[in-house]
Amino acid sequence: MNYIVGITEQELEFYYNRSTGLSNWSELTEEDKLKVIQEFNGNIRSYLHLSKHMATKYQPTLQELPEMLTVEEASQYLRCTAAKLYWLMSDGTLPSHKVKGSRLISRQQIQDYVASTETKKSVWTKAKELADQIAEEGGAD
Repeated sequence: MNYIVGITEQELEFYYNRSTGLSNWSELTEEDKLKVIQEFNGNIRSYLHLSKHMATKYQPTLQELPEMLTVEEASQYLRCTAAKLYWLMSDGTLPSHKVKGSRLISRQQIQDYVASTETKKSVWTKAKELADQIAEEGGAD
């Protein structure tokens, strides 16, 4: 008997056994099996609804991170690849320390790096606004 599209009776039996702690699926009546299916459907809908809202991963604040971060931890925080971090470290943009063969980046260095990129962005934004203003004034003549 196929109860739900894509769900086999064995999967429903497994769900029943896990959720109730019982292993008497074969002894259940069709009516009892339908109740299990309704419960399963409700739980799946709840899970899918919850998973939509949990899709965004928790992003800790910089202060919640350890004092020294691995490249992987730093790349997750900065939302960039490890390769990008290694590039930033190799050109001196992001100082790091080598400890027992691993690269570690201090929380303060990450904070300084983020602040410097925000400053650069604001400088470029102001420069663009100034260039637009000059172009506008030049076009008015």
